[in-house]
Amino acid sequence: MLKKNPWIIGMSLAALALAPALQAASAAKAAPAASEKAGSDKAAAADTTKADATADAASDTPAATANHKSPALAGGLAFFPGVVVHGAGHMYAGSWMKGLGLFAIEAASAAVLVKSVGGLGDAANVFSGGKSVPTDISGVEINVGTALVSSMGLLWTWFDDMAGAPIAASEYNKIQDQRSTAQLELVPGSHGAELALSTNF
Repeated sequence: MLKKNPWIIGMSLAALALAPALQAASAAKAAPAASEKAGSDKAAAADTTKADATADAASDTPAATANHKSPALAGGLAFFPGVVVHGAGHMYAGSWMKGLGLFAIEAASAAVLVKSVGGLGDAANVFSGGKSVPTDISGVEINVGTALVSSMGLLWTWFDDMAGAPIAASEYNKIQDQRSTAQLELVPGSHGAELALSTNF
C-alpha cells in the first residue's frame, strides 16, 4: 500500500514538516492584532481610570466660590445706620429696589409727620390762647391721625428692613451659588467620550 502511494506519503511528510512553520506564521500574524487590541483596551482602561480620578477630584473640590453677602451684617446695617436710612440692609444685600422703596416711604412719612406735628402746635396755641373751648377740632383730629399714620409708616419701614435684610442676603447668596458652579460633563473626543470641566461664573 505504501509502495503504491508514494505521493500520499510525500504529502504527509511535507505537511508534518511545514506544520510548525505555518503555525508560527499564523501566530506572528495574529500577534499585532492582539497587541493592538490589548493596547486599545489598556488605553481605554487608562482613560476610564483617569476619568474616575478626575471625577473623584472634582467631587472633592468645592464649587467655585461666589461673592456672598453676610446676613448678620445685613441685619446690623438695617439697625444702624438703618434707623436713619431705612432700606440700608436691603441695599447691602443687593435688593436695591426694596431698599430704595423703603427709603422713599420713610422720606414721605417723615415729611408728613413734620407737617402734622406743626399743625398740632398751631392747635395747641388755639386751645391755650382762647377763653372758650373751640367747638371745631376737626383740624386737630386730622393732624393727630396723620401723625399716627406717618409714625407707623416710619416704624414699619425700619422693622421691615431689619427683618427682611438677612433673608435678602441669603437669597442673594443662593443666586450667586447657582450662577457660580463647576461641573463635569461627558463630551465626544478623538478617543471616545472625554470628561470636560465646565464652569459658569
